[in-house]
Amino acid sequence: MTLLLQDQEIRGLFDMEDAIKAMREAFQEYARGTTANQTRNVYTIDSSTQDLNYISNIICGASSDKSMAIARIGSNLVWKGPKGEGSATRREYRPKKPRDMSLIFCYSLETGELEAIMQNVHLSDIRVGATTALAIDHLSRKDSNTLGILGSGPQARVSLEGILKVRPIKKAKVYSPNEERRTSFAQRMTDEFGIDVIPAKNTKEAIRGVDILSSNTNTLSQPVFEGSMLEPGQTIVTISNSDPVAFRAEADEQVFVR
Repeated sequence: MTLLLQDQEIRGLFDMEDAIKAMREAFQEYARGTTANQTRNVYTIDSSTQDLNYISNIICGASSDKSMAIARIGSNLVWKGPKGEGSATRREYRPKKPRDMSLIFCYSLETGELEAIMQNVHLSDIRVGATTALAIDHLSRKDSNTLGILGSGPQARVSLEGILKVRPIKKAKVYSPNEERRTSFAQRMTDEFGIDVIPAKNTKEAIRGVDILSSNTNTLSQPVFEGSMLEPGQTIVTISNSDPVAFRAEADEQVFVR
């Protein structure tokens, strides 16, 4: 019998520590050559709903060690431009709950049977946050205790949560273009995680003096920070820039040169 798991059920079963452990094991399995890791398939087409595009993001892979094959079928609606006007510079999802209609299909490598179908919202967010945490755990200084955050959406929250699991962060600064959103985010994160999170007035202020910078924005082609803004010894993590299929650019080339 196929197991059906809704997002709320998954949230009660799988937390950030679980996700970091699972991603650590997945990267180790990949290094051993016991995984299949297919390039994602992304396509976009006009939606019949005015001013929206339909976007599908399909990811498939398998683990011999876990005896499981997975297919994630992404399904979202995004604005063609800022509220339908002009060329899009940011990926703005249609304001709908659940915001992500994607599903994950889990197949047994032993029987070929479909063992589970799961909603994707929590798993998608937490997977990215756990990957960020692993990068920070391996690359940043062990005594890093200050954090700059760019973006104030769901990915910014899970990035903060993941980094807090691997580094003794005492203070964080957050910047996003909408003052109300960044202020609200700072207060919510302070209350949730018990550290001092303050809103920054601009990108440079968010970057200045921090040990780690985590960029989690919805920009498409316009970099939100530049290499000239960075200081020696900082560790930078960005959720974009590295995907050859769905290219997005949060950082300019000088960031990578530095």
